[in-house]
Amino acid sequence: MNIYDRFFSKTKLNPLTNCIEWQGGKYFTGYGAFRFKGKTTCAHRVSFKLFNGDIPCDKYICHHCDNPQCVNPQHLFLGTPADNIYDRDIKGRQASGARNGSKTHPEATLRGSANGNAKLTEKNIDSIRKLYCTQKYFQRELADKFGVSQTQIHNIVVGKKWANGCIITNKGGS
Repeated sequence: MNIYDRFFSKTKLNPLTNCIEWQGGKYFTGYGAFRFKGKTTCAHRVSFKLFNGDIPCDKYICHHCDNPQCVNPQHLFLGTPADNIYDRDIKGRQASGARNGSKTHPEATLRGSANGNAKLTEKNIDSIRKLYCTQKYFQRELADKFGVSQTQIHNIVVGKKWANGCIITNKGGS
C-alpha cells in the first residue's frame, strides 16, 4: 500500500465542513498522529508534506478551518508562530477574561500551600504579617528570612497575594 492510500485510509470526509477528519490515533490535543518515515508526527503536517513538500523548520502548519482533526490539504497553510497566534486571536479562540479557566472553573485553581509551587505555608504568612506589624522588620529582611522576593512580601502584607486574613497597609518603609 502506498503512503497516500495508507494515510487516507485513516480519514473520513465531513460533508458539512469539507474537512477530511483523522480517524486514526490522536494526541491528547486532538491532532492526528501518523507514523511517517520512521517517526510519529502530526497527521496534518504529513498531509501538508504529501501535497506541498518539506516544511521549513521555523514554520507551523495552521488550519483555516480550526479543526485539529482536519488533514484536508486545502484547509492547511504554512505560517510562522506569530501567524498562528494572530490567526487564533482574530478568530477569538484565545480564552481570556470571563472565558479564562481560572474564571470558569475557580475550584480547579489550587490556592495557598495546596499549590505545588508555593514556597510558603499559611503559618509562614501569619508570621510574616505579624513580624511586619511589629515594625521591627522591613520587607527586604522578611524576604531574606523566608526565601522569597521583596515583591512577594509586599504583595502578602498589602493583601494582593495570600489575601485571607489581616491586610496591612504600607507603613512607609520597605
